Amino acid sequence: MWNNKFKISFVATYLLVPMITFANENQEGHRQVSVMDLKWPLFNFIILMIGIIFLGKKKISASFTKLSLDVEKLINYAQEKDREAQLKLEMFQRKIENFEQQKQKIDQETKQDLEKYETQIQLDFKNESLRRIKDAESKLENEKKLVLKKLYNELIDKVVENTKNKFLKDKNLKNKATEKILLQIR
Repeated sequence: MWNNKFKISFVATYLLVPMITFANENQEGHRQVSVMDLKWPLFNFIILMIGIIFLGKKKISASFTKLSLDVEKLINYAQEKDREAQLKLEMFQRKIENFEQQKQKIDQETKQDLEKYETQIQLDFKNESLRRIKDAESKLENEKKLVLKKLYNELIDKVVENTKNKFLKDKNLKNKATEKILLQIR
């Protein structure tokens, strides 16, 4: 980065000038310090700065230009990332808002389904109860008919048996019945 001319002027300015100044002080002895004692160091400093400016101007300029480009790239990159982050943030906010709406919608649908289900259960229970009552009534009616039929058959059997016993005991009655049956057949 530093070229040879600049290195030589740097060494000459900062190593040789203080030696010469120190040597001059020893020859003159002790004296009072004044502002004018700084004129040669100031002159040396000005020469050094002029040398640095003229000799290193291109390199310093290139260095600062490169740094400014790097900073500009970094700023552009940061802005791009900021835009991406803003888009993602907006997307997530919409999703969160949509999530709340979906949650409310699902809650409403769940309540409606629950009410329909409860109504359906009550209706099914009522229908099942009515069906069971009808089945029980029908079963009782059938059992009643069976019992009545059985009683009727038993009664007929008893009447037939009693009549049969009467006919067997009384021969006169048996003869009259036989005559009546024969008359009806003819």
